[in-house]
Amino acid sequence: MTELLALDDRARLDLPAQLLIEPGEDIRADIGPGRHPVIGVNFPKFRDGRGYSTARILREQGYGGDIRAIGDVTIDQMLCLNRTGFSSVAPARPIPRNAVETVLSRYPAIYQRGASNRLPLWALRHGGGEAAIPPSARRYGPADADALTRRFDGRAEAALAAVLTDPAFGKVALVSSFGAESAVLLHQAAQIRRDIPVLVVDTGWLFAETRAHAHDLIARLGLVNVRWLKPDPALLAEKDPKGLRWSYDPDGCCHIRKVLPLEKGLAGYDLWISGRKRHQSSTRAAMALFEAADGRLKLNPLAGWTASMVHDYARRHDLPPHPLVAQGYPSIGCSPCTSRVLPGEDPRAGRWRGWEKSECGIHTAQPDDGRNDPVF
Repeated sequence: MTELLALDDRARLDLPAQLLIEPGEDIRADIGPGRHPVIGVNFPKFRDGRGYSTARILREQGYGGDIRAIGDVTIDQMLCLNRTGFSSVAPARPIPRNAVETVLSRYPAIYQRGASNRLPLWALRHGGGEAAIPPSARRYGPADADALTRRFDGRAEAALAAVLTDPAFGKVALVSSFGAESAVLLHQAAQIRRDIPVLVVDTGWLFAETRAHAHDLIARLGLVNVRWLKPDPALLAEKDPKGLRWSYDPDGCCHIRKVLPLEKGLAGYDLWISGRKRHQSSTRAAMALFEAADGRLKLNPLAGWTASMVHDYARRHDLPPHPLVAQGYPSIGCSPCTSRVLPGEDPRAGRWRGWEKSECGIHTAQPDDGRNDPVF
């Protein structure tokens, strides 16, 4: 077997395929999100095209890991492999790495949706007008936040559609906690682009109910590009070896387990989408539709939504509730720092109860990275 080749950024070339699917195998059963970070699909002969359908079915089932084409694959198949959902290749015969890059960049436009991250031309031109301008002609940046907020005043859904389809916004990701109200924004985005990168920070302290809710939503909405971000193991070993930092330094714990992993995950993105809402707390009451943060744009399409609006939308679209909401958790974060909220309290009153803290640091500046703090 020759060296592994990457077709897109979901490739995990450092890991072997943990599951190998043969041509014609029925893989419509639940494969378990996250159970197999790399799935191999065997191509015994290059003219056997059943593997393309296998990859597409896996993506439609919500699998977001690395799908690897293994066996008799050739350079002429690279574009089709990429379009049907493959993210890496282990060819039986050598293929030059630069040849793969050349093939994948040969056609600047595509005309039908596939399982890859590329948008078809009609989606890039969604809405016509300014959205049809090539990306080289204009690019929005942090300085445009106020103007964009005015432009889309009262049209938050149009703002979301524009951000997800107009190349002028650059590379875009949606950040989700899969918390109490996350289903609404994920559903809205999935109606436009199921391949939108969804970044989830897995702090190591997520409720089991949150993980189950995430896997349920991923499958229901057909999300095909969910990326789980985890804290640096070496930094955890250095600064939180006993896993107790949350109990004496919640700011430092959040920074190590949430802020730093997200900063790394957002590298290279021009804009990210947040599900925050003004009604959630006093610290969010003045939040704008578009914001400038850390050198990039941030879109808050649900900023003006009330709790009843969120509830009504979820009911209309039959979206599953987070299982902890019914138990008195209207805002859900990490298990050690989230408690039930009493009637009449702020929805985020159960977050870091007893501490003068209302945000994890992802949406606020935190200059201290925790590296110089003592470990107890």
